[in-house]
Amino acid sequence: MSGRTARQAPEGVQPVRQVPVEALVPGEAQPRERFDAAALERLAASIRAQGVLQPILVRPLGPGRYEIVAGERRWRAARMAGLREVPVIALERDDAGAATAALVENLQREGLDPLEAAEGIARLMREHGMRQREVAEALGLSREHVAHLLRLLRLEPTARRLVAEGALTLGHAKVLAGLPRPRQRELALRAADRGWSVRRLERAAREGDGSAAAPPARRDPDLARLEARISEALAAPVSLAWDGRAGALTVRFFSLEELDGILERLGAADGG
Repeated sequence: MSGRTARQAPEGVQPVRQVPVEALVPGEAQPRERFDAAALERLAASIRAQGVLQPILVRPLGPGRYEIVAGERRWRAARMAGLREVPVIALERDDAGAATAALVENLQREGLDPLEAAEGIARLMREHGMRQREVAEALGLSREHVAHLLRLLRLEPTARRLVAEGALTLGHAKVLAGLPRPRQRELALRAADRGWSVRRLERAAREGDGSAAAPPARRDPDLARLEARISEALAAPVSLAWDGRAGALTVRFFSLEELDGILERLGAADGG
């Protein structure tokens, strides 16, 4: 193992200190569940050449011990590179602040996959009582994007795996999340195997059997466009019916948290 230490990071408003790599422990609020081995090797090679240029954010656990708030990938790569010390900035953060900082770090810098982002957001809401609006503001995301991410938690395991592996995109996942779970698996496998675009997957979901053999039922295109606009605005599956005299709008949700988010976007959330 190399005895080289990390290069001193540029000075900022807060002091940067060098601490032993073994003094750091992963944070409990880390949203990332998977660390790509090849990407870590590339980062370790860069650190061997340049050092750790971006300090790791930590919070004190006790004398000489720190919990990583943001920067676990850098810490892991630094250990692989043989560094004895890494630059850190120690912050005073409560659990909610640490969880938020960890999620922001991963979203902005470290390529968090959509499902991990969704799980991190759900954890902020569940464990720290944050609403979708508060999470969106803390992360610098739109409420609609937060709502779309949370919908991914409805994906069945095979669809989740294909999204996590990059075989399907966030756009594919949004389409699948509005389908029954058996249908999700069927279309997820087909879309990944055949390289379907999001638009092709949408068409298969509407047609019912995923094939082009049976044309979809005729429908008023203006009504279909309006339904799509409402669904996008509410970040929830909706159905719109109109017979020329009366109509009905049905909004589907799958948890009280989702309903709360829909009410927020309608401006009707309980302010208490």
